[in-house]
Amino acid sequence: MLKTIRFLALLSFFFDNLYLSINTNFDFRLNYLFFILFIIFYALSFKNIYISFKVIFVLIFLIIISILGVVINGGHYSLFLKQFLLIGINLMFSYFLLSSYRFDLKVLYKDYFKIIKIVCYFSVIQLISIIISFKWGADLSYLGFEMGNFEISNLRLQGWFEEPSFLVYMLIPALYFAVYKILDRNNFSFISLRYSILIISILLLTFSSTGYLALLFTILSVMLTKYNFFKKPISLFILTVTSIALLVCLYNINDVKTRVDDTIGLFFDSDVTKEDIDSKNLSTYALYSNFMIVKEASKKYPILGSGLGSHVKNYDFYLDKVIPDSNFKTYYKLNRSDANSLILRLISELGLFGLFIFLIYIFRYRVKSAEKGDLFYFCISNGIFILFLSRAIRQGHYTSLGFIMFILIYFFAFKIVKRNEGN
Repeated sequence: MLKTIRFLALLSFFFDNLYLSINTNFDFRLNYLFFILFIIFYALSFKNIYISFKVIFVLIFLIIISILGVVINGGHYSLFLKQFLLIGINLMFSYFLLSSYRFDLKVLYKDYFKIIKIVCYFSVIQLISIIISFKWGADLSYLGFEMGNFEISNLRLQGWFEEPSFLVYMLIPALYFAVYKILDRNNFSFISLRYSILIISILLLTFSSTGYLALLFTILSVMLTKYNFFKKPISLFILTVTSIALLVCLYNINDVKTRVDDTIGLFFDSDVTKEDIDSKNLSTYALYSNFMIVKEASKKYPILGSGLGSHVKNYDFYLDKVIPDSNFKTYYKLNRSDANSLILRLISELGLFGLFIFLIYIFRYRVKSAEKGDLFYFCISNGIFILFLSRAIRQGHYTSLGFIMFILIYFFAFKIVKRNEGN
């Protein structure tokens, strides 16, 4: 029974675009209810709950710093409380879920790959449904899923998620294993070569620039790990040329080229006009507008930010000051609450100090060598590292798609490797 419950608990992370019709001050996602029920179940079922003193100390320290940011910079307590509760519930749920697996990441990741298989199979059904114009098989909004701007006429896979990039974020932690399996079929018995190809194919069919970059980084990282190019100048030259060729091919994909050109055009234009804004794509506008807002807000609150959860207020206050009147500005408030980027949101809400803590964490606890530690934990760590980089650029939500859980897994993978090295 425990195996079934914890599998469903893990699965619930990836249904966070299902909402309950409850009149609250924030969107109450269906999986929040599951989180709370699982926390209660765990507390009643497991009498001994171990949490290290070091973890408690770090959490208390971060809470104090967050509160100081709110107090000193005149932040909004209701917004702080909302984010604090959201992160706290996700953190408790994630930790208890890992504990229910007895922190056995190999067992947990086998369940995670079962979930990815479900996602991939549905994505294949979605692809077929799009090709034959069968709306009920492609668009699950009739079941209560928020699927954003999904259009059956647009051949972009997004599974049951809110947009294609969300499907990408769900797949990224598995990419390292998939790429490694293709290069070396003798590793990882729980994932087949065919399954690995399926995962990469689904990611490619999202036509997400974030997904393509994540795949490119993964391939390069795996290649540099598996083959010692630095001792073979010719091989290193071939790898460099191949990487440049892949980047050129990536750039020449229409959606990617549009976003890159639009982004360069806005960010390097010293005098952005209404016409400049309205001629660009919405994704680029979301990133640019939030960048300009954070740039302005950070002048006032550079060190500790304006307080956890406060970016929405920064957005409303600074938007008119930094973005010229335009149709996009009038009709869209894109990423008003999450800043479109984890780096931008951290600077906006927690300041340079918050960004510094995040960077210290991801570089301090990355498993850097497959030789010194188990290859399995190396792939876990570096897959999540690429997830961190991807979300740092284009996803600012603190808790969506199990992000808190992956932060914890990243830490425990490092600890397991260190413990194994000591034995």
